[in-house]
Amino acid sequence: REQGASSDEDASIIFRNQKIEFANHKLNGYNPSTIMKNELSSSIHESKPYLNSLLDIVTGDPEFNIRATIGDVCISDINNTRNNNKSKSKHQNIDIKLQVQCLVDLETD
Repeated sequence: REQGASSDEDASIIFRNQKIEFANHKLNGYNPSTIMKNELSSSIHESKPYLNSLLDIVTGDPEFNIRATIGDVCISDINNTRNNNKSKSKHQNIDIKLQVQCLVDLETD
């Protein structure tokens, strides 16, 4: 086995693990712009001089873009949840409708 093959395999494993992590974030209600920013930051663009400009575009403007106003995770009003109820899932407050609105906002910007 060549020495380069091992580093290629390592890179492939890292890439697969990142893709699984990003898919997990999608299923756990993450803001689509947060996911895209993480993907850009770990891609071929990570060391490019334009990366910060791309991240700003993906983040959006809070005056015009819903995705820029909600944070990293799309959750419903947390004040309606009792803090002392430990049986609640951490995913129970995910707002899928809000996540879709953020996705549409990102994709049509």
